[in-house]
Amino acid sequence: LATTPTAAGASDPCGSCTRCIDACPTQAITPYSVDASRCLAYTTIEHRGPIDAELRAKTDDWLFGCDICQEVCPHNEPTRRKRRLAPFSAYAARAESMDLLAILGWTEQDRLAATLRSALRRAQLDMLKRNALVCLGNALATRRDEAIVHRIRGIAGDAAESELVRTTAIAVLAPLEEAHRGLNV
Repeated sequence: LATTPTAAGASDPCGSCTRCIDACPTQAITPYSVDASRCLAYTTIEHRGPIDAELRAKTDDWLFGCDICQEVCPHNEPTRRKRRLAPFSAYAARAESMDLLAILGWTEQDRLAATLRSALRRAQLDMLKRNALVCLGNALATRRDEAIVHRIRGIAGDAAESELVRTTAIAVLAPLEEAHRGLNV
C-alpha cells in the first residue's frame, strides 16, 4: 500500500507503482490513503450493517475480507497464492471454500464450530449470513438458479432471521427479480 515517506530523505517505496490502486475493486485505495468504508476487508469483516448496493456488486465472491491489494503488491511477492503453494496440512480443511448455502442455515453453535481458531470468528453470525447472501446474489446475477432464489426469498420473509439478514436478502433479490421480469416481458 502506498505510504508517505516517514523520515527526511526517505524514499517512497512505491515509487510510480499503482498496482494496488488499479486492482482495488471498490476504488478504496488512492495515493497514500485507504478509505476503509469502501474496503472489502472492512465491509465484510468489521462493518455491522448492510453493505451498500454499489459495494455489494463489487464484493464478488469475497465472503470474508479481500487480499487483492496484497496479492498485487510487489513488496509482498511471492505470496502463497502466487507461488501456488498448498496450505499447511493442519489448515487444509479450513482453507477450502465455505458452502454459502450451508452458512445461511448456520446456528451460532455452527458458526463457533466452523470458525474455531480462525480469523472468521471476528464476523458475527448475521454478518457471515449477510456476506453469503451478497456472494450468492453476485453469482446469481450471471447464472440464475431458481432453488437458490427461492431459498433467499424464504430468508427475506423469515421473522426468525435478524433484520440485517432479512434486509440483505431483500436487497439481493431486488436486482435478480427485476432482471427476471425483464426477460419474461
